[in-house]
Amino acid sequence: MKFKYGIDYRFLPKGATTPVDNTNPVDVEVDHEQFALIPNVGDFVDIPGDDPGMRNVPLKGRVRSRLFKYVMNYCYITIVVEDTDEPYPWQYADAPLRYFTLLGERAHLHFALTTVERRRGLPALLDVAREHGAAIVAVRVQSDDEARALAAWLDQDPARRALLFHSAILPPGRRLLADYAGRVTVPDATPRFD
Repeated sequence: MKFKYGIDYRFLPKGATTPVDNTNPVDVEVDHEQFALIPNVGDFVDIPGDDPGMRNVPLKGRVRSRLFKYVMNYCYITIVVEDTDEPYPWQYADAPLRYFTLLGERAHLHFALTTVERRRGLPALLDVAREHGAAIVAVRVQSDDEARALAAWLDQDPARRALLFHSAILPPGRRLLADYAGRVTVPDATPRFD
């Protein structure tokens, strides 16, 4: 069966309860031979709105919801994008939350997760970890200063652990993995449970 997909973006202004739409019933249409990226809930989008063949009204914000409605051989996809003051996330900064959310769903595990906005910096995250008595942090380490801060946090308690996301390719991350072998590691992309 060959499908056609119609993607319609709707904008939810701050404080509104109902999204608004531009005049096009479908902003993007693709068939089974074409390719389209469909943003996930939580992703940030920025569509300039200058393409007359697509969306003619700019759209910028965070994806709040997606609805897939199938009618015969057509899939209508409605994507609601909400206005937000929050800046776009730093690249890869949301990887730990995505990893643990997915791991919890797939393995039926419950994690007591606390998130800290990346723009507050690694020292703020480590302060929150101390306040909550956390034994594990999941972070991206990019600089020598961040590596020193994480090492100091680890040195305060031998029971503490760290999961490094998108860090092993960088020298500070490699040093932490070597210096704290067994306590600092990278997440397993295919975890197994016995």
